[in-house]
Amino acid sequence: MLYYPTGAEAGAIDSYTINSIGIPGMVLMERASLAMTDVLEDIITGNENYGRDLSEKDIHRKGRATKILVIAESGNNGGDGVALARMLHERGYMAHVLSLNGLKKRSDSFMQQLRIAEAVGVKIFGGNLDIEDYDVIVDAIFGVGLGREVEGVHKDAIDIMNIADAIKIAVDIPSGINSVNGSVMGNAFIADYTVTFGFTKLGMLFGKGREYSGTIITKDIGFPKAAIKACEPVAFTYEDADIKNLMPVRKPSSNKGTYGKCLIIAGSSDISGAAYLSAAAAYKMGAGLVRIITHKNNRRILSEMLPEALITTYDDVPYVTEDAEESGKPKSDLIADFEKMAKDAINWATGIVIGPGLGTGEIAQELLKMVITNAKCPVIMDADAINIVSRDKSIIEKSKTRPEIIITPHVMEMSRFTGVGVESIKTDPITVAKNTADKYNIAVVLKDARTVVATGSDRIYVNTTGNSAMSKGGSGDVLSGVIGALVAEGLSPKRAARVGTFIHGRAGDKARDNLGEYSVMARDLIDHLI
Repeated sequence: MLYYPTGAEAGAIDSYTINSIGIPGMVLMERASLAMTDVLEDIITGNENYGRDLSEKDIHRKGRATKILVIAESGNNGGDGVALARMLHERGYMAHVLSLNGLKKRSDSFMQQLRIAEAVGVKIFGGNLDIEDYDVIVDAIFGVGLGREVEGVHKDAIDIMNIADAIKIAVDIPSGINSVNGSVMGNAFIADYTVTFGFTKLGMLFGKGREYSGTIITKDIGFPKAAIKACEPVAFTYEDADIKNLMPVRKPSSNKGTYGKCLIIAGSSDISGAAYLSAAAAYKMGAGLVRIITHKNNRRILSEMLPEALITTYDDVPYVTEDAEESGKPKSDLIADFEKMAKDAINWATGIVIGPGLGTGEIAQELLKMVITNAKCPVIMDADAINIVSRDKSIIEKSKTRPEIIITPHVMEMSRFTGVGVESIKTDPITVAKNTADKYNIAVVLKDARTVVATGSDRIYVNTTGNSAMSKGGSGDVLSGVIGALVAEGLSPKRAARVGTFIHGRAGDKARDNLGEYSVMARDLIDHLI
């Protein structure tokens, strides 16, 4: 498990380490600067590019003749930068420090690092920002504690740094990036690399923070576990090593009934693919039985594409056609038959997915209401189910008999559901997801480039698997089936939402690696699950 602290949380961990545990701040600063020195030397020498293509800037590499400029302010972030310059200098590199001197207060650590650097011969100067002759620019202006807009000398400096023809590296977080939500605070440094200490900061995962951080390299500098536990950050993610212990257990003595019954209510008279993708994903994730309720037009294609699935169909007669003569039954009987079919399937299930390709017409609305009224198992609401509820929140009103609910909206669906604008959601997805989860007592899987899972008062899960190759129609249908299978197999909705999101994104990463970033389709995600 990895944590993603905000700036305030990172500061609390740092403070607890220094003041409660007793590790001196200068020790942490030396560790951070040493880690960054190793990274920068790797980049300069070409020993390690950390997965980033800098071919256009490789002409600047001249080994120890490379000229490095650390641009620093007088806080602790600047102290890290000054120590970095000193360590590079000691290794034989041409490393200089430009001190902006734009703050009234100078931290003790910064002043001490400045004295040490001067004593060993590091060139330190102020004045105009002349960076044309430098091959590497290091941003050590502001750290995670920035709480105001960047302006004046700092804004001007960042403008010049951003247009420099050099490799650009940020210390801990790019100056000007909000450590909570990734927004730009007036102006911000655009890095090729960000070397961050202890943890990737939460704001570096979202919005401009993700873009401006470039390649993020997180280095352990020895924050004790006790400090992390005492100041446990609100946001976290899983790693590959976590997933095996979080999955449903497969038993040597078992049968298809052992691993749950996943009901997929999906598809409509002219859409079959969504039902297939969701159901196939559920089977691939280990569900023992998968049943699809869909329009009768889809029976043949789904039977051919997924013969393992149980398929139950309905037609339009009960709610759309006024004249029921073709069936030979009164309309009231047709409605009764339809409702019995749906209720039997709902009572059969141990996990239900509703919404992919379902439409928002009268039949879809009735199916959703019957699910919420009758289900005794968790319900995953995706796509059109969310659109229906967006118009009538009473469907999911809190009650003692209402099932546990997971919603899986993309940003536009979340905007419809909450009334919050798309840009506002993108600016602060964590707050929007958490507020929605709290208000309706549901789990929220807010899908975007970084998917956020909010489950009431629990910590926020931020998913870091997945990539742009997954930006294709049908990817969300696969996710609904993944989560549906996990709840059907017995995972709690909270765990299923987090684990399912991780596995879905990891499947996208595997598919991209095998097929390329442009060629991945939703069906390829199914092939790469687990």
